[in-house]
Amino acid sequence: MNLDEMKEALGKSKTAMSNATRTLLDFNLIERVWKKGERKDLYKAKKDLYYKFMKAYVRRWLDAIEQQKNNLNFIENKLQDLSNSEERAFIEEKIHEAILFHKSLEEVFKQLNQHKTE
Repeated sequence: MNLDEMKEALGKSKTAMSNATRTLLDFNLIERVWKKGERKDLYKAKKDLYYKFMKAYVRRWLDAIEQQKNNLNFIENKLQDLSNSEERAFIEEKIHEAILFHKSLEEVFKQLNQHKTE
């Protein structure tokens, strides 16, 4: 399909379709195809679209989880500056819980990632 056909089929603007198409190309979920006599860019979904989508989705979650863990560790290290030990203990406990949550999420997504590559 070309952008105009996608726009009509989905009821979106051409700009929205162009942005979405660019993103899908970046994730290698669609590809540009050539057809004799067609002047507009044509796109088609890759055969293993679901598998590639899930792999990209899991990879992005793992990246986000890693970033969150790093941020939480940074905050945890900065807590040493707090003078109120009761307040510091409460915040440390909540950050520790958040870190454990992100570690458990990471394990789930790593397992999904391993399952998808088998």
